[in-house]
Amino acid sequence: MQSSARTKLFLAVAAIALVFVAYLLVTNKKVARTETKPNQREPSVEPTSDPEPPPRAAVSVAPPVSAPTPAHTRIPGLIASASWGAGANSIGRDVPSEGNPEGPMSFTIAPDGTLVVLDQINSRLARYDKNGKRLSDTSIDAIYPQDVAVGADGTTAVLDRLKDKNVTLLDSNGRRIGSLPLEGEAIGETGGITGVFVDGDDVWVEREHGTLVKVGKTDGTPAEEQEELPGRPSRDGTLLLTAGIVEAGAGRIFVSAINRAVREHQFTREIRLEDAVLNLVLLDSDKLGTIYVAAVIGTPDPPPGNVQVQLVCLEPAQGAPMGGAFMPANMLADETFRDLVVLDEGGVVYAERTEQGVTYRVYNCS
Repeated sequence: MQSSARTKLFLAVAAIALVFVAYLLVTNKKVARTETKPNQREPSVEPTSDPEPPPRAAVSVAPPVSAPTPAHTRIPGLIASASWGAGANSIGRDVPSEGNPEGPMSFTIAPDGTLVVLDQINSRLARYDKNGKRLSDTSIDAIYPQDVAVGADGTTAVLDRLKDKNVTLLDSNGRRIGSLPLEGEAIGETGGITGVFVDGDDVWVEREHGTLVKVGKTDGTPAEEQEELPGRPSRDGTLLLTAGIVEAGAGRIFVSAINRAVREHQFTREIRLEDAVLNLVLLDSDKLGTIYVAAVIGTPDPPPGNVQVQLVCLEPAQGAPMGGAFMPANMLADETFRDLVVLDEGGVVYAERTEQGVTYRVYNCS
């Protein structure tokens, strides 16, 4: 992307953000006067449309809505589980005398449904089939890997942002293809990278939960120019997604989408969760375009507190909530990078951790 074009895009996004903030400030008092009682579902207000829409998409700031509270949550399906350890069927966990415990940093689901767990304590990728059978282990030589992604062709990307400062690429058989360096003005300090993503044959890293920077191709070719994207690509290729916290104590978050083809803002939707927001833990979509956002909500003190994970599913046109689910929060102090992954066909896989081990379960929006 040329510098002038990138500058114009960023100015446009900044202007949209100002419109959204102004909207929130104007409507905040009115929303407070009409706030629903706890556990009472707030009626959803659909955005009105102009009688004669303009030829190009207009900025749409959707009215705030409460995330739907499911009458029941589907019984989650077990994919795989493992006890802590260094054995052939275990996943590593380190509990040092000083510092935070550390378990598997991340995981992903390959296009063929294989569960790929980043078991960096044991310097390997553990692979499970759809029935939870341990298929194989692939050795990795990254010094401090923290995230993993798999492309449509089976290429695996392993992120080491702190030590090697690169993305290691492995083919579908686990053989090393090469590595992509994490350097350049667009990336800045590599410690600020918050994820690795494979989109087609392009490899991207995310900077501070915001802009994505292209670092190369899945064949190991570094990027000639560090192209940027103002959000995470949706699985169906139509949107670029961002999310954030509006007001943590009130459980207010937002999801925003840009039409990727024309680089125009499509919607910004404010969502109210069931409790105070501690942090966001998921933003992704499935192959049909359904958007998934999840947050840890509740009050952590006194321990263990009333803490859980709330998942909300949004339709991709205007971001209206379609359903949701609740999951138990991971209360271990383990340092992790990614505990939730969206499946191509819909639903999410959640890594539930206990003192005994880790279990990977599927949850669906009810």
